Amino acid sequence: MSRSINSLWVLLAFVTACASGDSLVDLRVRRVFSGLSFASPVYLTHAGDRSDRVFVVEKAGTIRVFPNRDDATGAKTFLDIRGRVTSGPSEAGLLGLAFHPKYAANGRVYVYYTTGNLISRFSEFRV
Repeated sequence: MSRSINSLWVLLAFVTACASGDSLVDLRVRRVFSGLSFASPVYLTHAGDRSDRVFVVEKAGTIRVFPNRDDATGAKTFLDIRGRVTSGPSEAGLLGLAFHPKYAANGRVYVYYTTGNLISRFSEFRV
C-alpha cells in the first residue's frame, strides 16, 4: 500500500501546534509534493547542510531524497537497507534518521531500525 506524504504534513502541523502550547494556533493544511508518492513513510527531515533537500524514511528500509520544491517529481534512493530491516509487525521497520551536526563535513548518518526477532539496532553510515 502506498501512502501520500501529505499525511506526514498534517501530523507535523498538529504536533507543532500542540508543542507550542498556544491554544489559538491557526493551522492550515496544504498539499505539497503532489508529484511524489512513498510506501509507508514514517519520518520526514532535512540534513541541516543547506542543500535544501528533503529525506523521507520508508518503513521497509529505504530513505528517499528529493529537492525541497513543490514541483518535485522524482525521489532518489539515499539509503537502502531492506536486507537488514524487519518491517512487520506494527512498530517494526526503519523508524528513525538523524544527521550528524557536522554532516556536511563528515557525511555521518544515523538510523534506527528493527532486525530479525525484532531486535532494535542503531547504526552509523557515512556518505
